Amino acid sequence: MKIANNLTVELKKIHLFKGHDGYGLSAEIWINGINCMAVFDDARGGQFEYHPYTINTPNAAQIKANIKLLEKHIKSLPKVKSTIDDFLFNMDMDMFINQLLEKQEKEKAIKNTKRK
Repeated sequence: MKIANNLTVELKKIHLFKGHDGYGLSAEIWINGINCMAVFDDARGGQFEYHPYTINTPNAAQIKANIKLLEKHIKSLPKVKSTIDDFLFNMDMDMFINQLLEKQEKEKAIKNTKRK
């Protein structure tokens, strides 16, 4: 999914599962066509776990550069308003990944209904 002029981010190999406090997530994060890291949420509260694929790979420098590009983009996004009150807070990687997952799942559902 094209995010900005020089940034494309996509979740692949998405696995959703029933966890302790809701649904958990396991997926690969592809940035600009390169598998850069894995994301994992065990559905027990707390933040997601991110595992960059930078060990024993010839394109580690490109992976690190792509991750920095994504982090810079996320920091540039406007503040998010709380659904409970008027509190504004900065977008972070977890919220960004959640929004990306929602977009991809909606697009997938629309494609599936068009096929039927």
